[in-house]
Amino acid sequence: MSRVIAGARDPRLPSTRTRGRSWRGSIGTAAALALTLAAPPFATAAPPRDPNDLPPLPAPDGQPIEDVHRRDVDHTSARSRRHRVLLTAAPVYASFRVPFLGRPQVPVRGGGFAAAAHLVVWRPLGVRATVSHTVHPVADAFVRDDDDDLVQTAGAGLIQATHAGLSATYTMDIGRVRPTLDAGVGGIWMRSPTAIQDGQLGGTCRSEGVCDTGLACGADNMCHVGVTPQIHGGFSVDVLLGDRFAVGGELRYFALLAAPTSYPVYLLAALRASVRF
Repeated sequence: MSRVIAGARDPRLPSTRTRGRSWRGSIGTAAALALTLAAPPFATAAPPRDPNDLPPLPAPDGQPIEDVHRRDVDHTSARSRRHRVLLTAAPVYASFRVPFLGRPQVPVRGGGFAAAAHLVVWRPLGVRATVSHTVHPVADAFVRDDDDDLVQTAGAGLIQATHAGLSATYTMDIGRVRPTLDAGVGGIWMRSPTAIQDGQLGGTCRSEGVCDTGLACGADNMCHVGVTPQIHGGFSVDVLLGDRFAVGGELRYFALLAAPTSYPVYLLAALRASVRF
């Protein structure tokens, strides 16, 4: 009988390959188990983040460059609201459209100066006192008589108007911009050029004591400057430049109580410069 001699096993044999795979599989299983034990439990993992909660991209990826010199501060301080008095000076444009004796009823334009003092009584309500003086250049006026001759009816010169009034105000506080509505009463003193005919300034009163607009018949039967009662309403806007100063604009309309339905009578437009206390 022949003897079989045992030698080295061929690694390509099935039994050898099976033991190799078993050894590698054990190592892989142990590594996976170790990673599973090392990972935090699912309940303590961080929730997904909203992309909108992420900080903005730094410059220059669509973001503005940081300006270290910019100061985003209020235009006024906390003490600004304690200022209750507003003093205003304003150059004005003015227009008259009233019937002046011997002149056509057309707009008579001019300009002048105005001043106002505004007192805050209880926000947003207040009172305002205003004064103004305007001058309106006019030329000689003529008409033709029955013989087709020119007859002068009014002289050249200046129509002057001085106004003083008191009004109630309502101011809207919308930050730096302060619109104000007001309405009130007062008086206007009008002075026209020297008389060319009866009823004008310095001339004899007409029948039943009639004189030109803004004039009154005196005890001497002569026409003198008189006070004409008026009502007025206005709208103004002030822009605060800080705690103390403001600039803005104003529009004001006046109606004479003697003829309140005549429109327009006296119109003012002004640029305002104000100081607050």
